[in-house]
Amino acid sequence: VHHKYPSDQRYYKTSIYLKIALVIAINFIGYSTAGGEGLIFSSGFGSGYAFYLFVHYIVHHFNAPQNSFKFLWVYHEIHHHINPKNAYGVSNPFWDMVFQTYPGGKEFTKADGRLKNQLK
Repeated sequence: VHHKYPSDQRYYKTSIYLKIALVIAINFIGYSTAGGEGLIFSSGFGSGYAFYLFVHYIVHHFNAPQNSFKFLWVYHEIHHHINPKNAYGVSNPFWDMVFQTYPGGKEFTKADGRLKNQLK
């Protein structure tokens, strides 16, 4: 639903309790299956997920800064409004490069123009 209505806050918010429960469950599974090494892996996975959630939240709730972090806003704008089959990576484009879903130059230009014309 978030992708159908990306600006509608009613469809964006997920319960903080659900997120905390998910992190606890991931850490429990990691520890119970592989001990300390599993806990290290699951903690890293959980930290990466938390970073993704943080970046996704700020690109939807704050105006794009005029520095190198603006790239994240432009990148996410491509995914929601220019080409939803590209730019899946919210917090970084690594997997988009691997899976060949990295957007082209024209998509960046269009998304940057949309951001300049938006009032948030």
